[in-house]
Formats: sequence, C-alpha cells, structure tokens
Amino acid sequence: MILSRVLAALRRPASVPPEESALVVDEPRLPLHVLAHDARLRIEGGLLRVESDETDRELRLDEISMVALHGGAEVTVPCLQTLARAGVPVVLMSATGYYLGQMTDLSGQQAAVRRAQYRVAADPAQCLVIARDLVAAKLQATARLARRRGGARTPLVRQIDKAAAASARARTLDSLRGIEGAAAAAWYGAFPEFLDRDDPLFVFDGRTRRPPRDAVNALLSYLYAVASGIAASAAAAHGLDPTVGFYHVERPGRPALALDLVEPLRVAVVDAAVLAAINNGEFGDEDFRSGDDGGVSLTETGRRHALGVIERRLSTAFHDAGRELTWRAAIGVHVQRLARGLRTGNLRAPLPQPA
Repeated sequence: MILSRVLAALRRPASVPPEESALVVDEPRLPLHVLAHDARLRIEGGLLRVESDETDRELRLDEISMVALHGGAEVTVPCLQTLARAGVPVVLMSATGYYLGQMTDLSGQQAAVRRAQYRVAADPAQCLVIARDLVAAKLQATARLARRRGGARTPLVRQIDKAAAASARARTLDSLRGIEGAAAAAWYGAFPEFLDRDDPLFVFDGRTRRPPRDAVNALLSYLYAVASGIAASAAAAHGLDPTVGFYHVERPGRPALALDLVEPLRVAVVDAAVLAAINNGEFGDEDFRSGDDGGVSLTETGRRHALGVIERRLSTAFHDAGRELTWRAAIGVHVQRLARGLRTGNLRAPLPQPA
C-alpha cells in the first residue's frame, strides 16, 4: 500500500532541478495508491482501514481525494458505499498503470454535462476548437521545457514554435494530429540531450511502446497511464464521460477524454518529472526488468518510486494568472472549465499553466 503523502517524500532529491518549482505543497487531500495485491480495504469506525502483509493503517476520508487500486486489492461493499457517499472516487487500474474503470457518486450534474459532451463530440468543428487548445497547451509546455533545458534559440524550440503556430490554423483534426505528432517526434528526438546521467540504463533512442524497449520509455509509458487514470477520475467527478473525447479517437476500452486531458500534461508533468528523477539519480537497476518480448517494465519497487515522482510533481505549485496552483489542482480547474463550457457553449477551456 502506498499513500501519496508518503510518496511525495520518497527519494525526494536534495536539490530541485530547474524544470520543477522549489515549492512542493503539502496538500490536505491526496490520492491513495494501493499496489499490494494482498491489500484489503474496509471501513472501521468511520475510517478507511487498509491492511496487507506489509501495512495496517487507518485514514480519515477527508484526507483522501481518490482511491486508486493497482491490481488485485480487495474492497468490501460497505467500504465502496461509504466512499461513494463521501464523494471519494475509486479508480481501478491494471498493475501496469492502465485505467480500467471507476466508481463515482451521483451527486453532481452528470446528465446535463454528458448530454452536452455527447452533442459536442458528434460535431467535428466543435471538437476542433477544443483540440486546438489541448495541443496548444502541450506545445507551449514543450517549448517551455526545451528552453529551460537547451536554451531559447535551439532548432528544437524553433520547430515547436512553428508547430504551435500551425496548430492554431489547423482546419481538421487529422491535420492537427499530424502537426502535433511531428512536434512530438522532434521532442523525443532531442530527449537524450536532456538526460545528464551517463548511464547505459538510461539510453534512449526514441519513443517506443507496447512494449517499451528501455527504462526511459518504461517510465514514460507507466506514468502516462497513471496520469490518464487521474484525469479520468477528475472528469467523472465533474460529470463527464471519460470514454468520449474530442481529440483522441474513441474505441472500446479506451478513455478518450482522459487521454485528451492528459495531452497537455505529458511534457509539463510526466516528462519533466521523469527527466528530473533520472538526472537526480532516483532510479536504478532494481526498478526495471526485461521481458521475453524484449520489452522493459517497472518492478513493484520501480512502480512505487515512479508514483512518488509523479505525486511530487503533481504537488508542485506554480503561478497562474496571479494565483498559486498545484498541477493536481490545475487538472481539476481545467476539467471544471470544460464541463461548464460544454453546458454554456463556451468551448475555450484552457489548462492553467505557468506563463
């Protein structure tokens, strides 16, 4: 069992790298990640009790923003009912971090929001309005991190800036995907330049998936999947259907809206966190294993460390329009804006992010 408040302190680097703010906020409500397959969750005396071979602890419900079950933990029905009444979503994730589904309460405006969501999702022109903002936010975050790591006048920064300008003029979702895909390829092509450690474990020759072919890709894939689960939980909490998106293509078992919401966060949250953690020596050989298919995956120890890295990043604060937000809070603000915009017809719901 892992509680993210503990994770935030796990392997915290002595010095904070430039891509992370120096302020990591101790948030009052945090997600509970349960990795142990032998874990059992129940309600006892109004508290959530989590037991396994390695832990036995009680948590107040007002401390928890989400319960994420990674694998085979057992949960009693009274526990699920109590969590639902308390408005604490329970998210089901595979052992490799992929979002499988979730349980939420029915206290919000699901019906009205989802009718509006389905109506907009059926209109390519309206989808394009939302998708442009998602891609613009991703490209802005990519350019910002590229400038910090390599300087303001590099070919990579110029290419991403051109992609950002082109994305604003995209006339179709397919053309927008092409622009975003080319910029992503350029970003990953330059990724090795941002890895400061001369370690064969972290050799990176480009983005690979299904399966990831090296340790860096294993970290990226796992944390992209975890971020999708977090986004899906936020979407459902505000009445949205995590499976119906505006940019990513829908297909069975795919949380298309969650993937839409994660798109601007891939670089700003996951890539920045992975670079910082690797460069600070937070991962080693014990965190990875090679499979018979040639792929590389995280061990249970590696997953624990990776969850600590992303939770620390999500608790990192930045200034947006004169106010201080953590990345976790920014996801909630973005989803809330999107839900409101779908109801009112104002589809411009930009993600809060540093200037």
